[in-house]
Amino acid sequence: MLIWNAVMLSLGVEGVEPFSADGLYTLLTGSWHLYYLFALVQLLVLAALADRFVPRDKWRWVLVLAAAVSLAAFTYSEMRLRADGADGGAFEDEFRKIGPVWGVFFFLGASIRRGVLRWADVRRFWPALAALAVLGWALYAVHVMWQEAWLGSTPRLQIALGALPLQLFGGVLALVGLERLERTGVGRGLARLSGDTFGIYLCHNAVLVLLFGALATRGLTTAAAWETPALWLAVGLVSWLLVRAAAWAGQPTLARLIFGLRLRA
Repeated sequence: MLIWNAVMLSLGVEGVEPFSADGLYTLLTGSWHLYYLFALVQLLVLAALADRFVPRDKWRWVLVLAAAVSLAAFTYSEMRLRADGADGGAFEDEFRKIGPVWGVFFFLGASIRRGVLRWADVRRFWPALAALAVLGWALYAVHVMWQEAWLGSTPRLQIALGALPLQLFGGVLALVGLERLERTGVGRGLARLSGDTFGIYLCHNAVLVLLFGALATRGLTTAAAWETPALWLAVGLVSWLLVRAAAWAGQPTLARLIFGLRLRA
């Protein structure tokens, strides 16, 4: 994470001096998408503490507590939105770095993995999950349009009460779908590619900044409908080629250091 945070800082995407207090803070807590890793480390530490001090038959209360904290955090974010109005997304950019904000999602998965919740019982209700995910999407769309109408911008896209049902039910539904897909040829093909996805995640925004900057000098805009999808397709391809190049180079230690996992050669 530190390597790619440093790369993003050097590209100037945060608008802060790399060798400053703000630069050090961003280096440690995550630039752009890399906030997720900082939040994930916090959640992994909390899960390790729960495993150490909470008996297995009481682990369901860890999930209940995590859900309560997440609901309180999303409610507070909503209250700040109504109090502060448009802030350019500044509040959400910082608030999302706090791991417990996302605790309900992490500890739901942890509870299923530890057998506290039976996955067979969860997936049995996939039709209800699908219906709730659709309703969640509608609620999220209304929330986003309300922000646009009120503020002319959307400062809350992740940590908003209007987003929570879609994130929760849609996330679980996605797991059910992936499990079903795993048994098919498509699923097996995706599984073979999955070893590269973390490396792509780490580098893709740096690739985006560099690629867009290079193309902008040649007159590229995002005005035409085809340009944005084409740009993202190019970003995905270049990011994947970087990850593959690291594997083909035959330097597993360096590849692991840069891309965060042991890549397939």
